[in-house]
Amino acid sequence: MATPKRFAGMTMARFLEGTFARIGTVLSPDEDRASFIRNAVESEIARGDQGFYSDLRRHLLGRESELDFCLNAERRAVQDRKAALAGKGVERAPPAQGPRPGKRLGRKPIRPQRKR
Repeated sequence: MATPKRFAGMTMARFLEGTFARIGTVLSPDEDRASFIRNAVESEIARGDQGFYSDLRRHLLGRESELDFCLNAERRAVQDRKAALAGKGVERAPPAQGPRPGKRLGRKPIRPQRKR
């Protein structure tokens, strides 16, 4: 029996020059570009569903963008978390081990290898 399609919807998007290079610098070793983009879209949809941006807009200062506000807030949260954990002597949990996104596990390659 065939496995149901996981990613059925497709779209075409154009990105500014250099965007893919910038994405490449922030990918984790077990992440591919398509997974990164899917996760980014899902994250933004979740924020929108929770009314995050409508509440946020009321608290922006001057010419501050939503992105700048969010990045600064995340930086402060990470710094606070590091300080709190260091004060308690708590170590971070090791990263979860699991299948690598975008990899076909236990299957033959899509294209057969050429014999040399």
